[in-house]
This record gives sequence, structure tokens and C-alpha cells, in this order.
Amino acid sequence: MLYESNNVAYEYLYTNGVLASTTVTTFASPPGLLAGNLPMSIGARTSSATTNYNLQVDGLIDNVAVYSNALTAAQVLNHYEQSGVAPAFISEPANITVAQGQVGEFTSSAIGTAPLTYYWYVNGNSTPLVDGPLSTYVPGSPAVISGSSTADLTITGATYAADNNEVYSLTVSNSYGTVSSTNAILTMTAAPVLISADLPSATYAVAGFPLSLSATFSGSAPLHYQWLYNNAPLAGNARISGVTSNTLLLDPVLVGDSGTYQLVVSNTAGTNQTSPTVLTVLPFVTFNGSGIGWSLNGNNGGYLGNNTLQVTSGAGNENASSFFESPLYIGAFEASFTYTDVGDPGNGADGACFVIQNDARGAAALGAGGGSLGFADITNSVGLEFNIYEGNAFGGVGMSFGVNGVINEVENTSPVVINSGDPINVYVTYINGVASVLLQDANTDEEFSASIPVNIPTVVGSNTAYVGFTGSDGGSVSTQQISNYQFIDLLSVAVQQSGNNLVLTWPGLDVSGAYQLESNSNLSCTNCWQAVTNAASIVNNQNQVTVPVPAHPTYYRLQLQ
Repeated sequence: MLYESNNVAYEYLYTNGVLASTTVTTFASPPGLLAGNLPMSIGARTSSATTNYNLQVDGLIDNVAVYSNALTAAQVLNHYEQSGVAPAFISEPANITVAQGQVGEFTSSAIGTAPLTYYWYVNGNSTPLVDGPLSTYVPGSPAVISGSSTADLTITGATYAADNNEVYSLTVSNSYGTVSSTNAILTMTAAPVLISADLPSATYAVAGFPLSLSATFSGSAPLHYQWLYNNAPLAGNARISGVTSNTLLLDPVLVGDSGTYQLVVSNTAGTNQTSPTVLTVLPFVTFNGSGIGWSLNGNNGGYLGNNTLQVTSGAGNENASSFFESPLYIGAFEASFTYTDVGDPGNGADGACFVIQNDARGAAALGAGGGSLGFADITNSVGLEFNIYEGNAFGGVGMSFGVNGVINEVENTSPVVINSGDPINVYVTYINGVASVLLQDANTDEEFSASIPVNIPTVVGSNTAYVGFTGSDGGSVSTQQISNYQFIDLLSVAVQQSGNNLVLTWPGLDVSGAYQLESNSNLSCTNCWQAVTNAASIVNNQNQVTVPVPAHPTYYRLQLQ
């Protein structure tokens, strides 16, 4: 279309009724009417003033019209649509990203002879969308759609979990044809949402062993993680890893790591966090008040608080076990606890065991009930057995020591009577292949002791194992309690001279680095222990440090950090 006004000529080119190009030409003076008597031509022109219309368009031209005035864009489009034209997209629906809780809209524009009919589809479904719940087409979706018969589709209430990455398309039809758009994707963004494994309010760990804390979040990627320690971002090092992941590993955990931990997660849509957990790192194992950090298996009275475990509750036909949930070093250790038959002293059954095991079930290991003491069927195990049933097949009331779940003949512990109802203090020390047991009646102060040669790491198959208690009763019932429990691993230092050097070694556990080698040349000075700074290495599964032979007598020890 061409028209001239005030020294300016305007040319507009429309394609399919839509403005495609504009040219503006300015003249020094009004061009006016050109002189000459040449006719107006459509689709051809002369190559020179002396030729005929020898340059002709290679194509078809139809519906030519000449107007005395310039048409508006609406008039041009109306002419186009009145000519019987199939639909065509001016703009197709494009991918959109919508934050959860916001309204999403796919927009489009199409031309063609009226009337145009619009059909929206989702996820390749062959049934066109209808205004209303989207769940008819996408099961579980809480979204509602509107505008399904128009060029623009509106989606309200979509969620990340149900509607992320849905695929939409649009078909436009009229009497002259149909056109379908390319696919457009709905991308939902959502703030992180905790979906499993929130942190407990309190966590207990034993110094020298690995500890991991983790939680699982969903939400639009990427998720960014940051662990906090006492409300400040935690920095990683050779011992602390995963500070920007969903799993934090302290290997080994040290007493100084005690404090409050929390995981903060963020993405473009928002921020979330776990509950804080207060970590208490213990220099040795206890029941932690009410069994926090301990498994509880079978049927029993459970933890009573005040560091007391009730392994049977007098209900009859009980078998139970409870193990610290992390393996402990058992190459050398001290353990102490108080055993009490509090139900019907002298008449109860069946008994309890102090157990060290590497059964395939780990901390969930549980043996048979009745005369099996909850210990039978636990493999790769050793057990200090307290049998309190007079009528058992193992010699009556007494103490025995079994391996791999076997209940053995008892040894009379006189003058200590373990089923008297008195609290019986039990002290177990294992070192250099010998388990020493001391029983003490807390009321009478009478004592019984015994020693058992046994290679516990060989029996259980490792330097580390699950440590805890089992118990049972049957037709004759009992209420048995374990209290005041402590377990301390003992890492001893071996010294050997090599030329002008001393080679000091101690067990090389997975928890290497939890202990500091220290030296002192004057034992009367308790504050004179100094850290040995020579680097440690692992040789044949042993920590090894080499130091020069000292000029004066010197003592060495391992100090748990």
C-alpha cells in the first residue's frame, strides 16, 4: 500500500493481513502528480522507456483493488480474512515459568477467516481441555484452567509436585483449515520442602567415630544447601565434609563438635530449613538419659529415663534387645553397668546379656525369648550371660559367657546372688585377649570376679561392633533393669625402638585422628602432657608415629580430643 502526504511517501507491505514492512521516503518538495500518460500496471514493468512491459512477476496475483485513500491496518486484515483463509499463527504459545502460588498464562495470536475455534490440549491428551479442574486430564493436579476456548489459557493453583513440566499445545480451526502450535512447557518453581528425615531435637555421638546428619528436600532445582553450626555457616575441612550438601559427615566427631546443627536449603523460589538438632559428643557411651541414639527391638518396658533400660517388664514371653546405633571400638574397652532383678527376686526368669555383635541386622539384631535370653540367633557375637531362672537347663542361677548366640553352663557367682533383687554393679574390662568381670552387690559390698580368655575381634570379625543388651522371660516372668551404663574404648600405645628412633603404634580405626598422642617426662606434673606433633601414618592398619629416642625417661599416652 502506498500513499503520499506533505513531502513524504509511505509504503506499507502486509503479509497475510499483518503489517510486515514499512518504507518512508522524504522529498525536497511535494512530488505531485507525475507527468506522462503511462498506464498503471500490476505485476509488470518496463525495462526501459522504449520497451513494453517486459519485466513480469513470476507468480499469481489475485484480488487487486485500488483505493483513493490509504486503508487502515484493520481494513487490510478484514480484506484478507474475507477472502477465505485457513488459520495461521502470528505468535504461538511459548514456554512459561510460574512460581508455585502464582497464576500462569499461555498466550497466542492467530489470523484467518472468522470464526476461529480454539482447542487447548495437555500432555498429548487427545481430548480438548474444558474450563474447570485440570485433574480431569492430569490426575492429582490441584490446578484450575480457564480460557480453554480462546487464544490465551490461564492456569491457577498449579503446584511443583503435580504440574511441573506439563506440555500444552493449541489447535486453531475454521471452515478453511486447521493449524496446530508447537508444544509449550509449563515449568513450576517451588521453595524447598522437607519430605523426609528431619533432624531430631537432640543427637548423641561418641567421640572418635564418624557421625552423619542428613535431611531430604524436594523443590525446583537447583537446590542450594548450607549447614549451620551454632547459627553460623559451617566450613568444611579434611575432617568435616558435605557442608553444602544434604548430608553432613564428621569423621571423626570430636567432643568440641558439640553444639547446634541445622540445614538451610534455598532455590529461586524461597528458603526452608530443618529443625535444629543439639549434638552432644560424649567421651564415652551411656544411655543418654532415655536411650537417644540407641535401638529398641522386640517387646519390653523400654527406656525409663534416668539412664535406665528395662529389658523385660514382667509381661511374660518377652524378648528384647537394645544396641548403640553406631559400631564402637572393641579391641580394648571398659564397660560398667548395674543389673537389677526388680520384679519377684528369686522367682523370676529368664535373664539378660551384655552383648557385642556384628550380626547382619546390626543394631536391630534380636535373639529368641525364654531360656535363650534374647541372645540366641545373634551371630558373630559374644555375650556375658546372667541367667536368673532356677529351673533352667544350664545349672540354675549364675553367670556364663557365650559366643554366636550360644547359652552356656553357668558359673555360681556366690557370694553375689544376681537374682536377689539387690543392685549388682558389673565391671567388664577387655584387654590383651582377656575379659575380666567383677560383680559387686551394691547393698552388701560382696564381690565375685572371673576372667575369660577370648579374642573378641576375631569372634565378631572386626575391631568395631555393636554393643548393647538383650533380655527375655517366658512363662515365669521378670522385670529386669540395666542402669548407670558406661562404655569406654581403650586404645593403648605400643612402643618399639628402631635405631635412634621410637616407633609408637595404636589401632588404626576408621576414626583415626580422634586421639592425640601426648608425652610427659614427669608424671607428678599432671599439666605437663605435651602433644606429639610428628605426623602419623597408617601402616598395616595401625597408626604409626616415629620420634627420636628421648634423652630422659618419657611417658606416652593417647588423649581423646
